[in-house]
Amino acid sequence: MLTFVINLPGSVERRATMDRQLAGLGLEVEFVDALDGRRLDRREHPTASGLLDAELGCYLSHLAVWRRLIASGRDCAIVLEDDAVVAPDLAAQCAEFSGLPERPDMVRISSVKQPAGIEIRKLASGRRVLLPTEHPSGCQGYWLTRDGARKFLDCLSRPRIAIDCALDRYWRYGLRVFLLDPPAVRERSGIASTIGERSRNHRRNRIARKFEKWQRHFAVRRILARLRRRPQAAPR
Repeated sequence: MLTFVINLPGSVERRATMDRQLAGLGLEVEFVDALDGRRLDRREHPTASGLLDAELGCYLSHLAVWRRLIASGRDCAIVLEDDAVVAPDLAAQCAEFSGLPERPDMVRISSVKQPAGIEIRKLASGRRVLLPTEHPSGCQGYWLTRDGARKFLDCLSRPRIAIDCALDRYWRYGLRVFLLDPPAVRERSGIASTIGERSRNHRRNRIARKFEKWQRHFAVRRILARLRRRPQAAPR
């Protein structure tokens, strides 16, 4: 399966670690040079005023991967960041996603927070596929379809918040974004993040958080209702 790994050109050690980790897993690995936010012209991204340079670079790097998937002509791909630790059965797990009758746009295979959601399917491995009801956070790994990449580019092509926060809010766009539980990818501990400190603009007041939680609750229920009404599609 095609697998993109986002890696800053200067992060040689991380690339080598990912190379060793992915060797022998049966994946077709392509390293994609991450964009260095410090070298970007911020005037070209007026909506990103609340993002740190590294957050903007990270966001645009994921957009570049989505465009690369579309250009490849492949039906789907795995996307990993270079601080990911992957399960040995990663390829087998992701191979099941294409056959899901619910036809997801994306399955998040990593989660910084404890996975929480409504069970959609149970896989042969025993892992569950959830419709997230809480923010998983983090972008260490996800499986993405080509159609999903197009939809995300339509919705999220202008950076406003960090990329994982944008994906957490999938419900605003009615997208089919599922979550693997337990995750097949986790963040490697003990290394410094290339994103660094979060922008303070991400901190919202209590009322805003409560309002968003209310919005998410009803939006997720609408998505779930559509999934349950949808005729069972033939596997792709």
